[in-house]
Amino acid sequence: MKAAVLETSYRIVVTDVPDPEPQAGQVLVRVKVCGVASTDLKVFEGTNPWALKAGDARHGNAPNIILGHEMAGVVEAVGEGAPERLLGRRVAVIPFHPCRECDLCTSGRPNLCRSMTYLGHNTGWPRRKFYPGGMAELCAVWAESCKELPRRVEFEDTVFLDSLATAIHAVNIARVTKGSRVLVIGCGPVGLCLTQLVEKLGVEQVFTSDTYPLTLEVAAGVSSTRCIRADMDDLTRLVRSETHAAGIDFVFDTVGIPETQRQA
Repeated sequence: MKAAVLETSYRIVVTDVPDPEPQAGQVLVRVKVCGVASTDLKVFEGTNPWALKAGDARHGNAPNIILGHEMAGVVEAVGEGAPERLLGRRVAVIPFHPCRECDLCTSGRPNLCRSMTYLGHNTGWPRRKFYPGGMAELCAVWAESCKELPRRVEFEDTVFLDSLATAIHAVNIARVTKGSRVLVIGCGPVGLCLTQLVEKLGVEQVFTSDTYPLTLEVAAGVSSTRCIRADMDDLTRLVRSETHAAGIDFVFDTVGIPETQRQA
């Protein structure tokens, strides 16, 4: 099969690699779409975005990583123990797999598993010739990580599911209320999903800030948010002025650098 292989930092080649075979509990997915996330860019540059979270000592990257984790496709084969009903199904894929055995997994926090295995990176995998990812014609994934797609959901839409799930989780944790005032810092995919979600909840005012004109233009095109150039305008002064000194009830910082934390 063809795959986009990160041979080493800053060097991707599209080349032939062996077709993967689904192991026990896995299925083989014929990939239809795969997004490009900021994580992929970090791996491309040679950093390991999972090193601290996964407790993985390999802060660098192994050679021959097939990039990509925001993927969806059609199940083409099933391994031993995987449900036969998935054959031929359209699925989106959760791109990580906890061990289910460590203290974090057994205490109901598998998202923090120290032995997490990730698609699109070498973290959690034993040494191998090619590390699996979504930028390939085929990818073997865990059956329990496959979520069937309704027919009304196009494959192209699924590349936003990772960002959308993050946004929904954040809104649920914050308990955003109708009639409140919200600021979303950063207009990446998560920020854009957040902006649209809080509008659907019926908030009174939504502000969005970023330093890139194009992302603010996109935000204005998908919502009625008040867009602010954070590198040119005084964010705090504008927000206080346009809320008549009431300020903000909920701030979502999707950038996460010290400067945006101070703004929040």
